[in-house]
Amino acid sequence: MDYFSTTFIAPEFRRQAVATRLLSQGEDWMRGQGMTEAVTYTSDSNTKLINLYVHHGYKIGNKYPEKKMIKLPSLKGCSTGIITQTPTSCSWS
Repeated sequence: MDYFSTTFIAPEFRRQAVATRLLSQGEDWMRGQGMTEAVTYTSDSNTKLINLYVHHGYKIGNKYPEKKMIKLPSLKGCSTGIITQTPTSCSWS
């Protein structure tokens, strides 16, 4: 499993699919390294990033209310809904 760290797109480049391309290239690189799962942690108020990942097949996983953080594991190709822990049997499609 690998982690996506901070994703930031300069305002003048937003709404041009830059974040989508970065996510896709990151996933491609991870797959090329033999990784089958990726996660990111973000603030529970970072709705733009949460929406980006959910739009690309990630699901909200663990929530950490004391830290105001959530975990977004990749569940592409899985039939599970909202989960409470990262599954080990799921992989990218």
